[in-house]
Order: sequence, then structure tokens, then C-alpha cells
Amino acid sequence: MLERLSGQAAVRISQRKIRTETHKDLAAQATESGVGLNRLASAKLSR
Repeated sequence: MLERLSGQAAVRISQRKIRTETHKDLAAQATESGVGLNRLASAKLSR
């Protein structure tokens, strides 16, 4: 039986595995696109 899902997913990445510059770059892309960082990440992951 399938349970009802919330549609939310948390992604945690160790600071050792992602550079601060990467986070800043993604945040800038989100701002330029007029969306939030979560929406940008969702769009990139759904490709």
C-alpha cells in the first residue's frame, strides 16, 4: 500500500564535499532565474 508523501526532500551535503563557492554559484543562478535555491535544485535534479 502506498502512503501519502509530503513532497518534501531534504538534501544534506557534507561541507567537505561541496565548496562554499558552489553554494554561492547556485544561489546566484537561482536569483538570476527568479526562483529560490530549493526550486533551482529541484529543477536540476529532475533533469
